[in-house]
Amino acid sequence: MRFLQNLTYLLFAFFFCTQLNAQTSFHHGLGAGYSLSSTTYVDSYGSYESIVGAPGVVYSPRLAFATGSNSSVSVNTDILLGMNMTSSGLGTTGYFVAEVPLYAAYNFGMQSTAETESTFGGYFGLGYAANIVGTDYETIYNHGPMVSAGLRFIVRGKSMGLNLSYIHPMEESVDYTFSGRLLYYFK
Repeated sequence: MRFLQNLTYLLFAFFFCTQLNAQTSFHHGLGAGYSLSSTTYVDSYGSYESIVGAPGVVYSPRLAFATGSNSSVSVNTDILLGMNMTSSGLGTTGYFVAEVPLYAAYNFGMQSTAETESTFGGYFGLGYAANIVGTDYETIYNHGPMVSAGLRFIVRGKSMGLNLSYIHPMEESVDYTFSGRLLYYFK
């Protein structure tokens, strides 16, 4: 918990300093994503790894503070919610996912500021996230520090993005949580 408190203080100081002479812009996107978590169970018979994932819909709002004509720092979230059903000879299984990160990012090139005219860009961000991936018979909950990175580009005249994130597990039984997203940016 001390880590989260220190991260909050650091983010506040960082954004307060950048806001003093910064131009602020709001950007957002909508798309699809996939979240994948692994957990290890240990019992008297041995250890078992379980990997659970599910696709979802992503909404990605971002408040950016310009640091130059082609760069910014921002407060981001990429909320991912979804579910999936699979059928086999053993029956039907339902999967669900919910992921809510909050992170600070350095943006460059396309979509970094409201004025940039670049057709390619990206970002790198650090923050904290919570993730739940589950099925009819198990639920994997993870939260912890996260790292996220992505690229922004033009496809047929439309502003698109692709990003990946990793949540470092704070839960003892969780091995990892990865997620990826493909986004269409409105602004």
